[in-house]
Amino acid sequence: MKATRFRWVIIGLVFFITVVNYIDRSAIAFAMPILSEKFHLNREDIGLTLGAFNIGYALMVFIGGLIVDRLGSRRVWLVAALIWSLSIVSTAAATGFLMLFLVRLMLGLAEGPNFPALNRVVGDWLPGNERAVALGNALVAVPIALMIGGPIVSNLAATFGWRGMFIILGILGIIWVPVWYFI
Repeated sequence: MKATRFRWVIIGLVFFITVVNYIDRSAIAFAMPILSEKFHLNREDIGLTLGAFNIGYALMVFIGGLIVDRLGSRRVWLVAALIWSLSIVSTAAATGFLMLFLVRLMLGLAEGPNFPALNRVVGDWLPGNERAVALGNALVAVPIALMIGGPIVSNLAATFGWRGMFIILGILGIIWVPVWYFI
């Protein structure tokens, strides 16, 4: 079978969803001053809300690798991206600490399989002599997301409010899901 350039389209999709992944996980930091005032959050509430992501993430990064090996990156990423996108959209419906904590926990759980799936895609789609380049191209999404995430999130929040910001960010992942599935 002759290799085609289509594998780089797949790496492009991986790059895009990893950018979305990192912007989604950091968005709450930009909204926290507004959220803490609106919901009367104290320092402990803020710490628990921000830490909830890490609880879910730590658990699912390990379990997510097992699930990706068993079910494949296509199915796992499809479900994971949909759930984390819905958790971001659900943040817009938050009414207080408990809901913020729960949607952050859900975000962490759903984002956990991202890097195991990314590694699986690279291993499945590229020959050994191209895997390091492909992994580098996909992983550059992390510093790019950290670089552009602040201005994007801040502008979305200023333009559409904190609720609109979370809805728009969630929609990005929701749009990616059928593209991933059908490609």
